[in-house]
Amino acid sequence: MALTDDGRLELFSTPGHTPGSVTARLKADEGEVWFVGDFAFRAVDLLEGGPTSVIHSEVSQVRAFQRWLRERPPLAVLAAHDAGAPDHLAALYAGL
Repeated sequence: MALTDDGRLELFSTPGHTPGSVTARLKADEGEVWFVGDFAFRAVDLLEGGPTSVIHSEVSQVRAFQRWLRERPPLAVLAAHDAGAPDHLAALYAGL
């Protein structure tokens, strides 16, 4: 679902963590930034196929989203409980 007229900010259904979970994608000129909420505790786990969250309603859907994201590496992935998220944002900003 597009949240902006230009389609740069979208919501995706990602019900693997809990039913009704959503993930936001921001399309920047430099690449995509994914806001995955509680889908994973750390971005690196999501991108490298490691453990995501300990609570999932559908592990197969979680793994499918992990594979899909790894096939199209984003500019950044920001997870709600990732203590490194501020550092990821700072590095991203510094690199632009």
